[in-house]
Amino acid sequence: MRSTLDRLAFGGTLMRILSAVACALLLVGYTTAARADSLETFDVNAATVGGSSISGTLTFDSTTSTFTNSDLTTTLGPITGAPSESGNNPDSVYEGFGPYGSGIYVVFNIPGSSLAGYSGGDVCSTLFQDCGVASSFLFNGYSADQFTTGSLTLQSSPPATPEPSSFLLLGTGLASMIAAMRRRRA
Repeated sequence: MRSTLDRLAFGGTLMRILSAVACALLLVGYTTAARADSLETFDVNAATVGGSSISGTLTFDSTTSTFTNSDLTTTLGPITGAPSESGNNPDSVYEGFGPYGSGIYVVFNIPGSSLAGYSGGDVCSTLFQDCGVASSFLFNGYSADQFTTGSLTLQSSPPATPEPSSFLLLGTGLASMIAAMRRRRA
């Protein structure tokens, strides 16, 4: 009789420790998984007056409403990396990528006063869309070439994959069921 009580007391202590560890891991897993879901990718396609073209992708962080990275190909050469400038015009938001004045540089003027909730669309150019005085340009040094067409299209999201916290929750539930079944047998 004494050994059964000892086992139950040890099992209860062990379950309390496992529950505390599982809760801590669940909190850590939840905070790290939330960040991955906030990044979205936009496809870029545009052409300029001078016959240049630009295509590739821009990475957008929906939690901060900012673009975080570029991977663009132009007829003048590649543009990669984080935006080099951001700001607002009266009727649009602008994002600049590349080293301004010393190489290939692109400015996207996007209609609206904020990028919050942005899901894609045309870029501003006085040649094909009225966004006040704002235009999108492809620069080679200081020589500017205005867009004649241009859009940012949100890529379709990949199917959701379970984050680590879901697996942790499932594992904790299975461990609790096994412990309950062992207690019932004893």
